[in-house]
Amino acid sequence: DRDRDRDRSRRHRRRSRSASGSRSRSRPPPRRKRKQSNFSSGPPAGAVPDGGPPLPQGLLPGMPGVMPGGMPGGMPGGMPGGMPGGMPPGMPGGMPGMPGGPMPGGGMPGMMGGMMDSSNKTARELFVGNTPPGTQEMVLMEFLNAALQQVKLNTAPGNAIIQCRVSNKFAFIECRSIEETTNCLNINGIPFMGNMLKIGRPTKYQGPHMVGSTWQQLTGQGADGPMIDPNTKVYRELFIGNTIEDMNEVDLQEFLGAAMEKVGLCTQPGNPILTTRLSGKFAFVELRSIDETNNMLNLNGIPYLGQSLRIGRPVKYNGPPVPHLDWNELLAKFVNGELQPTQGGGGAPPTKIIRLENMVTAEELQNDEEYNDIVEDTKEECAKFGEVLSIAVPRNGEPGTGLVFVEFSDTSGGEKAIAALHGRTFGGRRVEASFFDEEKFKARDFVV
Repeated sequence: DRDRDRDRSRRHRRRSRSASGSRSRSRPPPRRKRKQSNFSSGPPAGAVPDGGPPLPQGLLPGMPGVMPGGMPGGMPGGMPGGMPGGMPPGMPGGMPGMPGGPMPGGGMPGMMGGMMDSSNKTARELFVGNTPPGTQEMVLMEFLNAALQQVKLNTAPGNAIIQCRVSNKFAFIECRSIEETTNCLNINGIPFMGNMLKIGRPTKYQGPHMVGSTWQQLTGQGADGPMIDPNTKVYRELFIGNTIEDMNEVDLQEFLGAAMEKVGLCTQPGNPILTTRLSGKFAFVELRSIDETNNMLNLNGIPYLGQSLRIGRPVKYNGPPVPHLDWNELLAKFVNGELQPTQGGGGAPPTKIIRLENMVTAEELQNDEEYNDIVEDTKEECAKFGEVLSIAVPRNGEPGTGLVFVEFSDTSGGEKAIAALHGRTFGGRRVEASFFDEEKFKARDFVV
């Protein structure tokens, strides 16, 4: 009897498991969730008053302060922001000191018996700020190594940079020698995937500070117009007081630069701040022109991370006093329309069509799912500024591939969208917004 009871119990359990498995197989597949918008946060709907300038909202840490444009040419594989001529020929198959990579023959200064001297590691490390979201360590390291070779800053064959650690919006690199580490400071400002990298010494560095040049100076690009006169530096520097430990140089520079652009204090496109040196409760910034330095005095008292920043001349300034407002006074004039913001538009007359540049890549457009998300993101964001009639995103080699075009029902929608979207980021890339000819849009003539 007990044997029969056990047999019945086993058969009952098998039937239960079979029924359970049958139910699980009949469940419908889960629906794909709509991913979060790729647009960076901006002013809420209704924040831009009709017929007036946009309110300076969205001035948060991480706002892009990079200057548009990059270097001619490109990295192999279509990577934007490459160096002129691409990667130099004869690149070793690996990194010095890494598996699969050759060690420089005969060793390098700072190496002991083929191994790195850990005692001088701090002197061989550099901070790399303003890295784009999603930056891969190997890609950044190969890019910087190729840049050093391009301008002949290596002291021996092979790659000068042997390690790279990426973390959010910054990275740290380690070079194989102290001399090449110092040389690497001279490529500060090099464009990489739409951002201008900030290369400097890390906080823990205790050695002598040496003044380097910039990538633009080395390559003769003159990204900021005429070559900056070093003799005017004392007139282009400002003191920033009341900073706190939670602040960092990259975010502070981007925040202040974006604030100047928003309220019309810049005399040319891009972030006017060249360098930022943060030291505990104060900082120093250097700007690209004397006029923009004078204009930045109007930001005195601007709130940032819960602090009211004090902005003024450093002690060594010996020039004439320049009259200026405080941030609250400036903001009142801005809201009243007495000041005009620095924004997009490209100098073209307002139309119902806007063109968005630097939003998408050719690879994203090839993927149907990514393509549909881009269209949906754009429509959802632009609907905040007016009625959207249509959106065109050329792809697959069509004229205008890489650009996004939005048609509004009136010019007011286009003006508001440009004021709000110009300088924002989409997928980590800085968006450039401008008006586009209505007749060309109707004819789908998207050739720029």
